[in-house]
Amino acid sequence: MEKVYSCVKESYVLSDLTTKKEQSEKEIFAAILAHGLKTPTIAQIRSLELLLSEALGAFNDEQKELLYQTLESCRYMYNMINNAIFAYRMED
Repeated sequence: MEKVYSCVKESYVLSDLTTKKEQSEKEIFAAILAHGLKTPTIAQIRSLELLLSEALGAFNDEQKELLYQTLESCRYMYNMINNAIFAYRMED
């Protein structure tokens, strides 16, 4: 009976280690998403907002429209990244 208990105990420990490893991998993946995707996307958004404020010079209507479309696309991407990170973290 002691052998069976020992096997069950070892199995439980192995399972616990696997769970901890998976959790660690999830945290690393979420950090990569946050840093690798969110950071450049927010930088693009801020740069486009600066350009659209015309602090660096004026744009014609066609140029402004292109900048607004690009800004909206970046904001959409930023929201998708946030949603993906949130959903990924909520799986636990």
